[in-house]
Amino acid sequence: MDPLLFSCLVLVGIVLATALGFRLHRVRLFAAPDEQSQSSMRIALGLTSTLTAVVLGLVAASAMNDYERSNAMISGLAIDALTLDNILVSYGPDAAPIRQQVREGLQRRVETIESPDKYDASDARTMAGERGAGGGVESIYASIVALKPGTELQENLRNRALDMVGGDVAFGEGNIAQKRWLFSVRPATLPTVFLVVVVLWMLLEFFTFGLLSPRSPAVYISIAAAAIVMTTAIFLIMELDNPLGGHFQVSVEPLQRAIALIGR
Repeated sequence: MDPLLFSCLVLVGIVLATALGFRLHRVRLFAAPDEQSQSSMRIALGLTSTLTAVVLGLVAASAMNDYERSNAMISGLAIDALTLDNILVSYGPDAAPIRQQVREGLQRRVETIESPDKYDASDARTMAGERGAGGGVESIYASIVALKPGTELQENLRNRALDMVGGDVAFGEGNIAQKRWLFSVRPATLPTVFLVVVVLWMLLEFFTFGLLSPRSPAVYISIAAAAIVMTTAIFLIMELDNPLGGHFQVSVEPLQRAIALIGR
């Protein structure tokens, strides 16, 4: 579900739960509990509020780490591509077509990252063996293998280029071939069950707020501010959990800079 729509629905639910609490506050069964009862209820409410805050904080930190990891993968891919291009330049003119393949591959990656639908379609085509323009990382690897080194230096450069594409020589997490798939298999940090449970906690808490609080403008403003903060936290977590889409989409600027430099 769209994070903004979901957050708005949660906000509406909080308003309804709080209104129900205010309504029951006027019922004889719930009205004016003694001081000891109010103290016990506030302790229970404080415990659940603290637990909700801790859980939201941990999940927000996890989502932020996943978002930063996605940004790091893009930067790493750009650095690896530039390094590979410099190796191919050093190899000589025979590697010029491969440099063009690398450039086209990065351009296609920018286009697919900017559109989640295109990214999914690109995955499907790749799994079906349809590489498209640029040939994909696998075709780049095959083109490097097909090079015919004439000197020992060219042989070493070819081996290093192969390591950049599919070996252990890379910047950050994974080589170039692996970075292409890390976005597709990135772990989900926000299960639906988690969202349902946390939202239920929030509704119960705001229902209790309404049940314990007297009606006054100050109370209304305080509860409204708390509701906005809580729903905004849910919105931010859901947005960060999807680095390839939404309002906080990862930046492709490092790849665009690499494209501008490759092939010159």
